[in-house]
Amino acid sequence: PIIELPWYQNTLIIFIIQYFLIFIYILIFVKYILRNHNKLNLTQKEMFTILAIKIVAAFSFYILYTYHYTNRDNAELFNYYEDALLIYKEHFFLHPLEYMKFITGFNSYSPEFTETLSQTIWWKKSLTMDWVHQLEIQTLIKLNGFIMLFSFGSIHTHSLFFSCISFFSFILFYQSAKEKFKEINQSLLIYLSLPSILIFTSNGIKETIIVFFLSIFCASIFIVKKNVIKISLSIISILCLLILRSYYALALVPGFLMLLSFQYIKKPILLFTGFHILFFTSLFFNPWINISENLTNRQSDMLLVAEEMNVSSKYTQTTINGEPLNLLLKIPEALYNVFIRFKGDYQEMNLFTFVYSLENVIIIFFISLSFIFPKKDDDYIKLKLFIYSFCLIVSLFIGWTVPIVGAVVKYKAPMIMILYLSCILLIDWNRIKKVLKF
Repeated sequence: PIIELPWYQNTLIIFIIQYFLIFIYILIFVKYILRNHNKLNLTQKEMFTILAIKIVAAFSFYILYTYHYTNRDNAELFNYYEDALLIYKEHFFLHPLEYMKFITGFNSYSPEFTETLSQTIWWKKSLTMDWVHQLEIQTLIKLNGFIMLFSFGSIHTHSLFFSCISFFSFILFYQSAKEKFKEINQSLLIYLSLPSILIFTSNGIKETIIVFFLSIFCASIFIVKKNVIKISLSIISILCLLILRSYYALALVPGFLMLLSFQYIKKPILLFTGFHILFFTSLFFNPWINISENLTNRQSDMLLVAEEMNVSSKYTQTTINGEPLNLLLKIPEALYNVFIRFKGDYQEMNLFTFVYSLENVIIIFFISLSFIFPKKDDDYIKLKLFIYSFCLIVSLFIGWTVPIVGAVVKYKAPMIMILYLSCILLIDWNRIKKVLKF
């Protein structure tokens, strides 16, 4: 006898629904741009260009990890999505209340649901990890589970959603700095996405969400006027970053305290020095935060990953012991690893290493310009100290512990986006024009 499948298991019906929904979502985003471009001080062309770049980058990332890097087990793009897809297929249509409990955080599941969780890969792996990594992985799986409600399981809808999150993050960054952008041709907006930013902040991986919460943090500082809302949004974004990648949250703390204190103490360099001494002292000499052990364990874990996966972009990294003096002496090596190194010890030059090396040159060039031709207004000095504080701390945490060039590129992408945007703001372009005339 012919067994008729329920509609939600009919491949053709699901395929039609998935791509119809993608069409509808694109129309919604287009309508948003047509209605709001004037409010955002951007032309329709600029907004459509930025959105198109983000969408193309998201789908290019999917193609890259589908047809070039074919080991899906090591592709973060698929890890959280596939666990969420398994849970969605097994329970959304048959046990919708159980599924809603799952994505909303109520961790009391039926035996059938628990059995499904035991069949996952990353959810099951997370149960053997410390609570920070467990919370990080499970949160991202639940986020993908939430998007399943709107995607009917299509990974392309997920890519579209994450590219739009990246688009709105960019808009928030732009709005945070729009007063500064008046002196600069707005066409520069389309060049604000370097290769690593395009690849690693426009799709369904952690870096896209990190950029989103960083944009909320910047908006809370530079757009929101009421102190209560400003501080509340800042703390919420820092807490979310703490779940996703803790050193990004930690890196914001000294700069955030500086910005709050500038209105009371008018000595930026003194505040910068004082807060950083306090920050690193509280990290390395705090009995409740064993940062030294965390750093050495992180480096050991990354070395193990590099060896097990036989990663071609692995490079020799000096072993750290987590002691303050040891880390202090390795600051130059850490910065070299993040801003100059572009390939592994035994990796041959190829298109990716060439593009990455070119990106390093561009970043160093803009950093140099921001020091040679700085804007000297007090507000710019405060902004510069905040940005360099954040980028320096993130760079050190990455450079100390990550011995894989590909991982360095991925982890630093949100920081590079902010650094690149900020350098453009901090450079006195009028002085450069005067110099070029001669």
